Amino acid sequence: MLKCSEVVEQASDFVDENLPWYSSLRIKMHLLMCVHCRRFLRHFSATIDLAEPAGRRQATATEIERVMKHIDDIDSDI
Repeated sequence: MLKCSEVVEQASDFVDENLPWYSSLRIKMHLLMCVHCRRFLRHFSATIDLAEPAGRRQATATEIERVMKHIDDIDSDI
């Protein structure tokens, strides 16, 4: 049987259905017996579902300039 830490390590691939069938089966068997991992995967999936609509966006030139200036300011203080 898998350890909880192994389930956590494979959680992303499991949720995305990117695991071989036998690895998914091992996780499903573990989930039948482990309430903690069931709860973890439920929360993990919910987090992904909430974050997905936000998507990824490209930083604007202004945002990049502001961050770079901040880094330069920090470097000059050191």
